[in-house]
Amino acid sequence: MARIILLTTPSNDYLSTVRSFIKKNLGSKLLIYVTVNRTYSDLQAAFGKELKAKNSFFIDCVSKVNEVTKKGEDNCLFLGSPREITGLSLAITKSVDAFPGKKVLVIDSISTLSAYNGENIVARFSHFMIGKMRLKDVDTVLIVIDSGVANSLRGLLESFVDEVI
Repeated sequence: MARIILLTTPSNDYLSTVRSFIKKNLGSKLLIYVTVNRTYSDLQAAFGKELKAKNSFFIDCVSKVNEVTKKGEDNCLFLGSPREITGLSLAITKSVDAFPGKKVLVIDSISTLSAYNGENIVARFSHFMIGKMRLKDVDTVLIVIDSGVANSLRGLLESFVDEVI
């Protein structure tokens, strides 16, 4: 049965919190990491050996916006913008379906998605993705920066998930 977690972190400790959580909870599962905050290359440098290429796949919503997309990255899909929420949903679904075995989906971060798309859209997106990942038996982690979302959105997210950390 899929576990759905809302991981909250202060902005000043964000990267180390995420890195520590992944290290403790990934195990042998494939990591599908959606990044809306940092580029793929930034995350590769920050996480280093903790995210081996063969055990991870990235969906990068930042690099094309900042025009730093690299060619030939086998384990990364570069999307055009964090505003392309429908494209993001399709990319997540295709990525989950493309890889066999147990997976963990990490969406980093809901806070940034809400800055680009608004609370209502992000709430609907989150609810839809959580339902889909439950059906596909994919553990899912939604990252929220403590001061990064309105209380109303955070309350909704808390009602969708199994655990808040």
